[in-house]
Amino acid sequence: MTSTNLPPMAFGGHLFASFSNTAGSEQYKDDRCAPQVHPSECFHYLESDNMTATHQATKLCHNCGTEFCSTAWMPIPCNTFSQQYRWTSNVLAAPEEIEYRREISDARVEVSRYEHELMRLAQIMSKLDAERAAMETFIQQKESFLSPIRSMPTEILELIFECAVDLDVSCTMSTFREALSVHRISLVCSRWRDIATSMPGLWSFISVSLGRHTQHDLIVSEALIRRHLELAGNKLLTIRISSENYVPHAHYPFIVQLAHHAHRWKDVRIRLSTAGVAKFYEILNRPGVSLPNLELLAIDYPANSYSREFRCNSFMGASKLREVHISGSGTQIVKVHQHPLPFPQFGAITLGEGIQDGVSVARLIATAENVDRLTVTIGPSPTYSPVSSDIKTLEVILTGDFSVRPLLDALTLPKLNTLVFRRADVGSDSRVVDLDPVFGLVARSTCRPRQLVVKEVKVLDSQIEALLQHAPQMVVIS
Repeated sequence: MTSTNLPPMAFGGHLFASFSNTAGSEQYKDDRCAPQVHPSECFHYLESDNMTATHQATKLCHNCGTEFCSTAWMPIPCNTFSQQYRWTSNVLAAPEEIEYRREISDARVEVSRYEHELMRLAQIMSKLDAERAAMETFIQQKESFLSPIRSMPTEILELIFECAVDLDVSCTMSTFREALSVHRISLVCSRWRDIATSMPGLWSFISVSLGRHTQHDLIVSEALIRRHLELAGNKLLTIRISSENYVPHAHYPFIVQLAHHAHRWKDVRIRLSTAGVAKFYEILNRPGVSLPNLELLAIDYPANSYSREFRCNSFMGASKLREVHISGSGTQIVKVHQHPLPFPQFGAITLGEGIQDGVSVARLIATAENVDRLTVTIGPSPTYSPVSSDIKTLEVILTGDFSVRPLLDALTLPKLNTLVFRRADVGSDSRVVDLDPVFGLVARSTCRPRQLVVKEVKVLDSQIEALLQHAPQMVVIS
């Protein structure tokens, strides 16, 4: 029997049912499947050119004859039913009411049968998905043995490993993360592990994130730090310590553990709460702690923190310390009103966004006598105290629409050689920088700057021409 005499919606129902691969009737199309094989155990396939809808059943598998009867009790209803009774009375006669209730009961049986079949098919699909995933994993594992990287020379692998670790080292203060690249590398295979453990430089970078661990995580992290310190040998250490929130005392063993190797610190960047910074200084002030190899110190205060003075005796012996980065969102991050910074050997200072205490900035510049380079991120305009310095390079990082005038009007830089203006957010729309304060700086300092560098910012041609009259030897680089 064909589908030519079926109503339109009935045929649509059969077409929908043709996408269900079930074990309904056990009739067979021919002898290609042995009768003793249950349809659910047979490999089914559908010949689309022979797909037909019948009044009783739709044959889905042309291999074993599996069918799903979508009209076992009643045909699929169509829209003409609602149109037929649109203008008739809403009150049904008793015989019609009985007939309606019978049809509703039959339809609910059909719905239940469909739901059961869909659940069975969903289980089959889940099983097939799991088997496919297992097979794909098997393929990937086998293909990994054929990968050219397994036969790559050791020298090239060492370069790749170093680049992977460098990605962790280059993370900015705001994107601190646990340094796990070297651990992932060492877990690939025994050869990679042997190569990684023979390279102390890979293990000299240590990153610790505090304040969000469970007790189990703390134990694991402490073991990882211990392994880093062992495999790093005598290499100088690059350290990152971060925590947005208050760090409980249970976490301080991390800092104490690293402080035992403070004589090997080379590059230290910390992002801690106020209490965390205080504890950091407290540990460094302990007897026997020294920083003879420290070259860079970066402190970033998170939001809602207040300032701490640099009262750390260990910094007095940091003879190699040349650069300090200070940033954060407190109102007085650099608090040095009463105590000058114990860093007379500075070569460069970077003040990040959030430094709003202009008096402290001026004091910082004045107390660091040998600073050659100063980088300042302009934020909400503070009132800077007048200060004179032998700084040779001044880099001003612009954020928002804040003006550079308060800073430049306070400075006298007789040895200024290079002046740099650039945007903090690279790629944003360029803003115009007013060079009028530069005229005053050059005239007041009686300096002859040789370079004006502008990056991601615009300057007016008329102002450049006027500036060249004050400093004819200046080269403008944009």
